[in-house]
Amino acid sequence: MARPPGIAMQARDRILDEWAAGATAKMIARGLGFAPKAVHQVVCGARRAGDPRAVMRNAGAGWRPEPVTYPSSRAYLDAALARAREAQARWDASPMGVRMREIAEPPDAN
Repeated sequence: MARPPGIAMQARDRILDEWAAGATAKMIARGLGFAPKAVHQVVCGARRAGDPRAVMRNAGAGWRPEPVTYPSSRAYLDAALARAREAQARWDASPMGVRMREIAEPPDAN
């Protein structure tokens, strides 16, 4: 596994052990005298290498929605228009949307 320059294997193991124990990158970096980014790089590299100590703390961070396929460009445009109308309806119902409607002045109809 590639590690940031200047980080010895002993320091790498200590970083991963402390990470597994729940310490943050800032806490680990402060204790070792490294930059938090270097600690983050070690943890991410170990995670890619499959080290179980480098668990992802924010389980939702790696989640991505499944890609959506549409049978045609018309179906895509219809879905996009429906999403836009839903967003507009949410805005219209929100307190800020109501307030904006109250204070808005329509343009001159010349």
